[in-house]
Amino acid sequence: MMQGQQIASKDSMHLLGIMVNSGFCWHEHVSAIAKSASAKLSFLFSAKRYFTSSQLLLLYKAQSRPALEYCSHVRGSASKNSLRMLDSLQKRAVRFIDHPEVTRDLRRQVADLSLFYRYFHGRCSKELKELVPGKLNILLSAV
Repeated sequence: MMQGQQIASKDSMHLLGIMVNSGFCWHEHVSAIAKSASAKLSFLFSAKRYFTSSQLLLLYKAQSRPALEYCSHVRGSASKNSLRMLDSLQKRAVRFIDHPEVTRDLRRQVADLSLFYRYFHGRCSKELKELVPGKLNILLSAV
């Protein structure tokens, strides 16, 4: 209830660009990301003859890669099969752009470590610090 109105229960919802469901299963969210990134890659593929490899890489980095990487640390617990969809899109992009690129998995690990570094050194938001369980806070302060 909110202000006397009954709020309907839903199995999933969008919150800040992330699709969260009642079971915290990320397959639906990852599938939506893959669909969006695939559409953007299809456009790049059809426009390939008009751009150099460097220009295609720049367009990929501006349009498709952000969709693949946004909040990757949140959905990191998704099943390997779900994440494999995103990896295959990354490989497809690298193949048709014909430019070597760092793997999505490595970029995800670096992003996760960067987030941990900011947390560990007190350079993260108060909200993030409050999300980490107390025992981990005690453990980290002892290090």
